[in-house]
Amino acid sequence: MNEAELQRYLSETPWFPTALLSAAGLTWESIDERSARATLNDGDVTATAVFHFDEEGYLTQLTADRYRQDIDASAP
Repeated sequence: MNEAELQRYLSETPWFPTALLSAAGLTWESIDERSARATLNDGDVTATAVFHFDEEGYLTQLTADRYRQDIDASAP
């Protein structure tokens, strides 16, 4: 799996949240009261996204860098 595929998988997990329960290589880091960073590793490939929640705990936004093959780097 390449970085773009792994990033897309992580970004689409809110549509199927139980995928996060058994995801090997997934770690969470609290940022503040309403956001957390998820990092998913698959071998040497890593994807990271920040999940933002409202006061009731509902997901309101997901932010992540986007992989760009043409420059072989990430772009905000």
